[in-house]
Amino acid sequence: MEPGLYGTLVHVGDYENAPVLTFTGPFNTAQARAGNLMIDSCGHLVERTGVPVRADSDRKPWFVFSNPPSLAYANMISSGLIEAHGLTPEQVGVYFAGATGFKLGECRV
Repeated sequence: MEPGLYGTLVHVGDYENAPVLTFTGPFNTAQARAGNLMIDSCGHLVERTGVPVRADSDRKPWFVFSNPPSLAYANMISSGLIEAHGLTPEQVGVYFAGATGFKLGECRV
């Protein structure tokens, strides 16, 4: 939709003839884990090093980094995956294994 930390809108399907949308950033999991990117004051994804930020800008840059979910949030998502999709605790672990910032063994399923 527009530059910014969560400027990417994704149509993930339809439910009862209505579009289901989510939003995300213009970076992938590996880039977030590497920690060398930022969203500059104009909303563009750039390398963190050597990028000047306009002094007259109200908008500060946002640093892209891997932020693990809280234990309570991970448990809520795990319970939802088990209830809604019939996943086993082992399958939930596989699901979370690729998630940015998630460490196996942190959530109780």
